[in-house]
Amino acid sequence: MACNLGPDFLCSSITNLRGAEDSLTALIIAVIIYLLIDLGYNTIKQGPLLKRIVVFAAAFIPFLLWKTLGAYRRIFLDKTSSWYVPLEEFGEVMEGISALLIIIALVYMYLMLKPNKATV
Repeated sequence: MACNLGPDFLCSSITNLRGAEDSLTALIIAVIIYLLIDLGYNTIKQGPLLKRIVVFAAAFIPFLLWKTLGAYRRIFLDKTSSWYVPLEEFGEVMEGISALLIIIALVYMYLMLKPNKATV
């Protein structure tokens, strides 16, 4: 009972599921970044909206990095590895940075898309 959840097979199963979840999330985020950039370049092609879509896509890069390194840590590293704890702490920092950058990108997009006058 090393992880206080019960038998060891339950702990390893949960670790495997979390590694799969991180891998799948990283893949989904990579697809979102690709689709946003593709949407911008194939439909808008230029102008301020394209810049905002690219900024919004770039805001997901720390999230992608966080999930990719989290999957690597859970799948390939043993808990006794010297890289395990620093990568775990790095993931916690990247979680906050990711949320902050996505919020900033959304505000940046909102400032362009909001109407100048209230219509009633």
